[in-house]
Amino acid sequence: MAERYLEREVKLDADDGFALPELSGFVPADGKLDTALVHLDSTYFDTAERDLLNARVTLRRREGGPTDTGWQVKLPTGDDRTEVRVPLSESSGVPKELRELTAGLRRGRGLRQLARIRSERSTYRLSDASGNLLVEVADDRVRATTFGDSTLISAWREVEVEAGSADDALIRAIVKRLRAAGARPSDSPSKLSRAVDQPAAGGGAASPVDDSTVGGIVMAYVREQRQALLDGDLELRGGFDAIHPTRVGGRRFRSTLRTYRALFDPQRAAALDAELRWYSGVLGAVRDIDVLRAHLRKTIAELPVHLVLGPVAKRVEQDLTREREQHHRTLMRALNGHRYLALLTALDDWVRDPPFTDAASRSPKHAARWADHAQQKLDRRLHNAAAHPEDAEQVHRARKAAKRARYAMELATPAVVPKLAKRRIKQTRVIQDTLGEFQDSVVAEEVLLRMGVRAGTTPGENGFTYGLIYALEQRRADESRAVVLAKLR
Repeated sequence: MAERYLEREVKLDADDGFALPELSGFVPADGKLDTALVHLDSTYFDTAERDLLNARVTLRRREGGPTDTGWQVKLPTGDDRTEVRVPLSESSGVPKELRELTAGLRRGRGLRQLARIRSERSTYRLSDASGNLLVEVADDRVRATTFGDSTLISAWREVEVEAGSADDALIRAIVKRLRAAGARPSDSPSKLSRAVDQPAAGGGAASPVDDSTVGGIVMAYVREQRQALLDGDLELRGGFDAIHPTRVGGRRFRSTLRTYRALFDPQRAAALDAELRWYSGVLGAVRDIDVLRAHLRKTIAELPVHLVLGPVAKRVEQDLTREREQHHRTLMRALNGHRYLALLTALDDWVRDPPFTDAASRSPKHAARWADHAQQKLDRRLHNAAAHPEDAEQVHRARKAAKRARYAMELATPAVVPKLAKRRIKQTRVIQDTLGEFQDSVVAEEVLLRMGVRAGTTPGENGFTYGLIYALEQRRADESRAVVLAKLR
């Protein structure tokens, strides 16, 4: 079974004659400094196209270390790295769980050996009085050999400062001491990228961002959303709940295709929009259950005990959990399907070679103009909802317009006055959240009606509480709608 660790690490380069400074001054009272010398032997795997390395992901088989012998995948987590570990087995092949974890990045392509890296590592482990590891400083003398069409042999020295339970202040102090002794920030994010002479690509080869055009601003935003989708792919395959941020990344991408549609080839934009809508629907089926379940849990818990007749909480939990499991299985099947992998490939193509029209070469100020158009569309839909207060669909459409107006202003922020952008984003977020509460109640009403009808004919259950909650949801929906519409009067 794979284990998961968050790695906080600072990497420094050092010359051959670098002398590691004294570290004992960083040891806390009654703590200790342990030193050791180990020899590490790591074989790295990737596709021929280096899909993992392009996504700042490394996959290796390591031997020799006292604590990290085994298979490891390192994943980007903001400025830190998350490490997934699997013990060694008799097989020399990449373990199934790590092949599955990286399947989305590889787009179905096979893995092969990319490099072998051997390190003579001197470790300095600082622990507190209780024996808890605070920080480890590793002084590595590295030798690397790459495989493939050509062979590169290289050697260098680097120092890694990896945090245990230490706070950032201690890490900064140790790094400062090392730099004063002659170490310097590393030019390479990992040993592998240095071995193969490839800097971090941050998600694959891409055309350079041109901040002087509206197309450049749009593509910077689009790349962020593509990365959110790729990060979500790794999280979902790893068994972690990343449905909401992944869905938001796709939603922002789709919103950009629509709000800034004049910048893109219409046929390619429509095709990508359709596939993102499909994937969003698969994610949304799970996410909607999560939101509904949390919503009903809270409502039931707040009811007076004497008004909860029958196993209401248990019934809601059982039914919604079963439904979520069904949708989640559908999601996992989709992640391994041809349609999803084709979507990822399409996203790669958009980043590598955006299908721009001539309009993309306009000045950045045009981003603000399209954001204004999105705001005007929101205003129209809010007034339509006000004119038809009993039409839930009009309210839902207004909420979707609020999201698009917010995303459009997020994108256009570099081209507008910061205070204006911040205020507009905040205003649309409030509208979106308030109308979201309305939508949550509308969805809950449908489920409660179904459960209440069944409870009325099921021995040991009672439909009363479901009807009570149904009435509460109707009131909440009316209140949420009234809050937004009152501002239009």
